[in-house]
Amino acid sequence: MSNLTKTPKEKDTPADMAQVTLLIDKSASMDVVEREARLAIDRTMKEFADRKGMVFSIRFFDSHVNTLADFGTDLKNTSVYYRADGGETYLYQSIMECIDLSEADARLTPEIKIHHVLVIITDGQDSKHMPDEITACKRKIKDFDVKATFIMLDFSGGKAVGDAIGLQGIPFSANPKEFKEAMDKVLKAIGQVADNIIKQLPPTTGLCLPPAR
Repeated sequence: MSNLTKTPKEKDTPADMAQVTLLIDKSASMDVVEREARLAIDRTMKEFADRKGMVFSIRFFDSHVNTLADFGTDLKNTSVYYRADGGETYLYQSIMECIDLSEADARLTPEIKIHHVLVIITDGQDSKHMPDEITACKRKIKDFDVKATFIMLDFSGGKAVGDAIGLQGIPFSANPKEFKEAMDKVLKAIGQVADNIIKQLPPTTGLCLPPAR
């Protein structure tokens, strides 16, 4: 498994709040870890739903993004709605749409300094493979990166689906134990972002998974 790395950034300034989004692949091929994906949602909510300085959203994607719960809404029992019953995996398009949604939400409260945490859970490469979309997604991630932490769980058979867009990932298989171990790393990274915000430290000081350089 990949190691989380320390990456303090000179441009970082202390944030007032972390907006954390779980972006979870719901394409049909995710059925082998459907139960584990629900448990991942439950674990995240149990650990952080009431944490000071954090708000969560949960979004699913296949050929488009669906928002299950948005920032500030009730997240109780949201995992029961996850079903791996979707179509194709439009990974890059969904990441870009998710970034746009997060930025739009942040603009509603311009007086609050936001640090975004985007957790992406997927099992495959983008279904479309359009070079211009890959370029656009990579550029959007780079522009978003100064105020965001990206965490990617990838079990696409060692194909490292994040490489094309400059994201490092935590590889894992459909094995439930390995999925849980990967989620342990994710929860630790989210927790460190939260702790740093409460302490008024730069949000990416500590363990995180930044875009690869």
